[in-house]
Amino acid sequence: MEFITQNDVIKLEEDLYSKYALNKIAFIDIEATGFDKLNNKVFAISVGKFENQIFTNEILFSEQNEEKILLESFLKLVKDRSVWCTFNGLAFDEPFLLERLCVNNLEIPKIDKHIDFYREIAPYKNSLNLSGCSLKDMEKYLGVQREDSINGKECRDAYFDYLSTGDKEIKNKIILHNMEDVSNLPLLFLILNDIETKGLKRDDLLSKNQKHYIKYLTRKKGVELDKMAFGNMSKKIASKIIYELIQNKVNTGKIKEILDNKQSKNQ
Repeated sequence: MEFITQNDVIKLEEDLYSKYALNKIAFIDIEATGFDKLNNKVFAISVGKFENQIFTNEILFSEQNEEKILLESFLKLVKDRSVWCTFNGLAFDEPFLLERLCVNNLEIPKIDKHIDFYREIAPYKNSLNLSGCSLKDMEKYLGVQREDSINGKECRDAYFDYLSTGDKEIKNKIILHNMEDVSNLPLLFLILNDIETKGLKRDDLLSKNQKHYIKYLTRKKGVELDKMAFGNMSKKIASKIIYELIQNKVNTGKIKEILDNKQSKNQ
């Protein structure tokens, strides 16, 4: 297994380090041989961390049959960080990693919070005038220029080519891709900050009909709902609340849980 460390000075406004508690975050990206968590394997992981505004990116790259060693090294890198930050990691990186840790009989790390930039930023695509919702689209919005030119699928294909040829140029291309996926992640806090400071509205805000229907149901069922709860509420959250309100016996605890989850994601 290869272990590579790179230190970068990432230019962010001074107040963002404390606003988003960057020194408590592990920025993570994985590369895997496929999407099947039980049968495919992780072959590269990049973990970035801030220490006094210096960003250290540590990349783990495994040769064939070295996944367990790679995962053991990963656990050491994240043992002091219980806040994870990824791009689309709630759908892929986190569940894939946790499953592979279980398969290899390794401990499950503590994750208190997971900031997934895809889920945080994609709902504001139109408000931000983004050309798309990929990581590279968001990097383009920020004016970030990559050295890496391949995508995730090409990275997987390149890994299989590397295993069959041992070509170091192919390996370096994979490592660069994995490294840049993480080194550029902290810059996306600039977009989150834009969303907050400009008071941008989600593209998927609840419709007027949903809002009126929720108000009708709360009056009918005698449920109190803070007017502030409607602020930046998505259609998806509104649908969940409507579902709870049309039940014969309304579970107010469940509604509170839905709204609390919405609020925590907006913080």
